[in-house]
Amino acid sequence: MLIFDPIGQGERIQYLTSDLKPMIGPGVTEHLYAGNQMVLTGESFSSWRTWDAMRAIDYLLSRPEVDKNHIGMTGASGGGTMTTWVCGADSRLTMAAPVCFMTTFRRNIENELVADNEQYPPYALFLGLDESDFIAAMAPKPVILIGEEKDYFDTRGLEESFTRLKNLYRLLGAEQNIQHFIGPNYHSYSKEGREAMYRWFNNVTKVSDLQSEPSLEIEDEDTLWCTPHGQVGELHPRTVFSFTRQKALEYKNKRKSLKADELKQALIEVLKLPSYSGVPEFRILRPAGDRHYPKQNYGTYMVENEPGIGIIVYRLDDNVLLSRPPSGPGKALLYVSHLSADEELRKRDFPERINH
Repeated sequence: MLIFDPIGQGERIQYLTSDLKPMIGPGVTEHLYAGNQMVLTGESFSSWRTWDAMRAIDYLLSRPEVDKNHIGMTGASGGGTMTTWVCGADSRLTMAAPVCFMTTFRRNIENELVADNEQYPPYALFLGLDESDFIAAMAPKPVILIGEEKDYFDTRGLEESFTRLKNLYRLLGAEQNIQHFIGPNYHSYSKEGREAMYRWFNNVTKVSDLQSEPSLEIEDEDTLWCTPHGQVGELHPRTVFSFTRQKALEYKNKRKSLKADELKQALIEVLKLPSYSGVPEFRILRPAGDRHYPKQNYGTYMVENEPGIGIIVYRLDDNVLLSRPPSGPGKALLYVSHLSADEELRKRDFPERINH
């Protein structure tokens, strides 16, 4: 068995203090930092993580004690994510068990589930793909989808994915090679989930008839270290964001300077903004009581910035606002919020911040 630390976890923290402590992480926060930077350079953290796992398989196959006819992959949460993507990217896998990840993109979006950057591969939605399509690339090899009843990854999506895959496996004459298991627990690689994986892999390989997990002895963390003090960072390797910085600088050096009108036209073309004229369609929303904004009164509007897509805007005024905003001449200050206009307007230092 090979267990490796993903980028931003374990001994591979990317953002370290001088005394080898996580600066912003570990885990999800580091993934978002590194992944969001990559988006700006046309790369994807999901590709890096998948490549990372495939190189781990390279090493696994180099070991003389490894049976190359039986290469399985499993992991929970981020590990379930990587297992799913590798199923679609590496034909050397012969079996898989993604845990606490498999659902559908639709369920995630409708449930407003905040996901790591690598959990939405580039162009997947544009191409009409779903998470189960990466498992479909494994067919008819044996795969079990494992979830937990109390997980925040919607089990309805897991069951929908299983039904879809079962139909595909049936058409390939291998219906017995796809299965799913939903345990009673929260988001985790629970004992019930691990035992479902043992049974599945053992049934495929026939190397053991183990059905339940024996008692485990948990090793001390430093016993498992591969590095002198538990962080690769002390050996001064290249960080993942250093590669992103290099690519960004390469783009910067190639990019010509644009004047105001040229920049405006470039944004229109890159973002594929529709042409418009006049006042856009807008809705007047009911006020939500005293929000403690800097002005005494406010109006809330939903402005249609693209067909079928709206954005919430607020107009602050000393006068009562009950209908549409005035159309006469006058100056107005447009404030574009960083994350939440409503939250930022309620901050005590808002007037000072917009003046600076």
